[in-house]
Amino acid sequence: ASLLVGLWPEGAPILKDRDLGRTVGADYYVSTLSEAVEACLSAAQQAEGLKPRLLTAVGGA
Repeated sequence: ASLLVGLWPEGAPILKDRDLGRTVGADYYVSTLSEAVEACLSAAQQAEGLKPRLLTAVGGA
């Protein structure tokens, strides 16, 4: 599982300091909701064996 950390304000030191980022241990650091969505979509696309599926109801709902 991946860990995403959202930080506000945008200038938070952890966003620029790689050593500090490693200490926290998150896979992604973002400062806006838009960046969070992009990071989540990117992680989902990179996940191995993950393919979109269409689920259908069994027995006709």
